[in-house]
Amino acid sequence: MTYYALVQPTYPAEDTDPWATRAVALTSAHTDRVWTCGHLTDDRLLALHTTVYAYEFADRDAPTGFFAFPPGFPSRAYHSSEVTYFFDQGFPYTFRPDQRLLSDQLISYWATFAANGDPNRAGQPHWAPFNGRNAQSLAPGAVRGVDLEATHHCQFWSTV
Repeated sequence: MTYYALVQPTYPAEDTDPWATRAVALTSAHTDRVWTCGHLTDDRLLALHTTVYAYEFADRDAPTGFFAFPPGFPSRAYHSSEVTYFFDQGFPYTFRPDQRLLSDQLISYWATFAANGDPNRAGQPHWAPFNGRNAQSLAPGAVRGVDLEATHHCQFWSTV
């Protein structure tokens, strides 16, 4: 069995736009395998020694600024895309109102965590400490808990 045949049922590509959807399926598989599931393991190890607040940044329309993505290829929430929500990155972008709110929420979470070791503050969606699977999913209009292991197919990747 080829690697593609093994992975394709878990990450199917639609035929409506074969180039884009196959590329998205491939990058989703790569992100899960190399990034998210690996960090989940790291979070579990760190949680043996301290309280962990894990997150995934999930704004599919984050400003791209420094990176040139191929025409027609959706950038989604790429590595380090959340940095624009904390700092002026020196490239022109305008946040939508829901992205501006997310930026304010992220700054509040990080500042509160830096001040007292817990990101939670009254008026913000609650961020639960890591329990071995969960994280805070940070997206415009959708700051909520997420089961990383299930959402990112980590059980599947542990068998490949």
